[in-house]
Amino acid sequence: LGLDAFGLVVGDVSGHGIDSAITMAQTRVLVRAAARDHADPGEILADVNALLVPDLGEHRFVGMTIVAINPRTRAISYANAGHTPGFLLDRTGRIRMELTSTGLVLGLFEDASFATVRGPDLSVGDVLVLITDGVTEAEGADGSMCGPDWALELVRSNAHRSAADILGRLSELVRTFAARGYLHDDATSVVCRVGDWG
Repeated sequence: LGLDAFGLVVGDVSGHGIDSAITMAQTRVLVRAAARDHADPGEILADVNALLVPDLGEHRFVGMTIVAINPRTRAISYANAGHTPGFLLDRTGRIRMELTSTGLVLGLFEDASFATVRGPDLSVGDVLVLITDGVTEAEGADGSMCGPDWALELVRSNAHRSAADILGRLSELVRTFAARGYLHDDATSVVCRVGDWG
């Protein structure tokens, strides 16, 4: 995202199957193209949305979160188009910021806008977690859902561990919770742990 920042993106297309996969591939290309012109997450989402609306059917949409991080200033900002909330936690597991929705899902209204929210400056040991609803909606054999609380509690209790460890434990939680060893929806997690800038 320009010379000073990089972006983390997680998205989820409504529906399942080849149509949804094609829509996500298209959306990924549009995000990369918009990021060449904008560093602001909300502006990127607005550009992508305007291009998606004419191509998506009436019942198809995309939820997406874009996070911009400037490693020089430790600044973080995000915009969330109707996607599952993410979390920024400190090394003890305390929630520093919840990345809630700042606009509607992509693909509904061509002139939709998406607010960009500035978060607290990052500190060493902070953990950023982005997930799709396939994680929170993993279904147990009794029909109960994993839910956001289980996933968040797992991250909180492991916030002192590496990003790879947290990701592995999240994946294991979802697999263990899911009925009959499979998921009804794809479950995606992105975990980023802030190292020492020096």
